[in-house]
Amino acid sequence: MAEIDLFEPRRLLTVVRQTEFRARSYLRDTFFPSVRTFDTKSIDIDVETKGQRKVASFVSPQLRGTFVERRGYKTQTFTPAYIAPYMVTTAEQILDRMPGEALYNPVTPEARAAEILARDLAELDRRITRREELMAREAIFEGQITITGEGLGEGKKITFWDPEDRPYTEVATSWTESTANPLDDLRTICRDITRKTGRTPSVMLCGIKAANALMAHLQKQESAINQRRVMLGQINPMAMADGVTFIGDLSYPALQVMTYDEWYFDDETETDLPMVPEDCVLIVCRGAPTTRAYASVVLTDPVRGFYSVVGDRAANSWISMDNPRGRILQLTCAPLMVVHEPQCFHVIKVVDD
Repeated sequence: MAEIDLFEPRRLLTVVRQTEFRARSYLRDTFFPSVRTFDTKSIDIDVETKGQRKVASFVSPQLRGTFVERRGYKTQTFTPAYIAPYMVTTAEQILDRMPGEALYNPVTPEARAAEILARDLAELDRRITRREELMAREAIFEGQITITGEGLGEGKKITFWDPEDRPYTEVATSWTESTANPLDDLRTICRDITRKTGRTPSVMLCGIKAANALMAHLQKQESAINQRRVMLGQINPMAMADGVTFIGDLSYPALQVMTYDEWYFDDETETDLPMVPEDCVLIVCRGAPTTRAYASVVLTDPVRGFYSVVGDRAANSWISMDNPRGRILQLTCAPLMVVHEPQCFHVIKVVDD
């Protein structure tokens, strides 16, 4: 390797960094748009019991009328777990030159420390966002959120699906078979969803294998999928969320069909797994009631002692003289994706393993 001439003017071409994966949050932002923060560690939500399509009765003019009882409700209590990643800045790091920094006119250690702080804070936020996206995925595809981690023992599961009325279907004939009829399957299931919820299914989110199988059948039925909106330029694919591909509009049933290409790193298998199961589709009703809730978190400070923070993120920083030794930056939150009406998210397995 050639030595650097201290007297020769030099220019850095660019800072070359390895691929930095963005924290995509399509599931969280699209299906859990309602954000609420709480000043307690637990979250209580009152849910009215499901109504019935009862019809008013006829009555004689001489009678008072028919008595109608009000619907009852039940209170659900959720206690989110903490997410609290942290990073450490050592004295050596604020003295060493950072990537892209001028070689012979370095910034001050104070300015370098501020830059490190900003980068670390962004990295911690990305990791929390990915966890929230995975929680959204678990809530709508599995009907439960599994909470495990350090200090949580065996962990716990927060369940939204009623085991006796699980919104999950396996089609009788895999869509990869030539005898399959995906549109008939979808019409039957969408009609049942409307019967149970009173809401209109509007979106179909497909795994890649499911999407390929569906498109193979639709190519034989050109009238089934309506590409007119795309052809007229009323939908610009560039405007879709990152990782989301709009395929088209089904005419009957009336569904927007799209895919979402995003993965998460699974610690158990040490592999990347798709956010949307490849062999499934998800039917979502318009106006499905959900909440992205954040409980309060308790932090400590040498001066203030214990104090509570209300919000979706709580930053804290302190000097540690133990191992690890340095300035610790921590970002803490207690999020929970709550599905109030699970029947509005129906999972269909359409491709055999």
